[in-house]
Amino acid sequence: MHSNLLPSWVSRRSRSLIDEFTVTEIVFQGRLELKKGLVNFCDALDKVSKAGVDTSGVKITFLGRITDTEKLVMRGGIKV
Repeated sequence: MHSNLLPSWVSRRSRSLIDEFTVTEIVFQGRLELKKGLVNFCDALDKVSKAGVDTSGVKITFLGRITDTEKLVMRGGIKV
């Protein structure tokens, strides 16, 4: 068990730990492949939503390319 998960360079009095901030965009960066964590990213978004976090106004961006070997199919048979 780790008592302090923050890196040593983060001060406990750091502004980033004290001030509240608004998230306006969440970005997945990497090849749009299952092995690169795309499903985990989407699952995490679902958990945030189910936890009751207000995500109105938050933009989700996917940066990356789909490889020829990876075919993604969404619900309803829509191919990405």
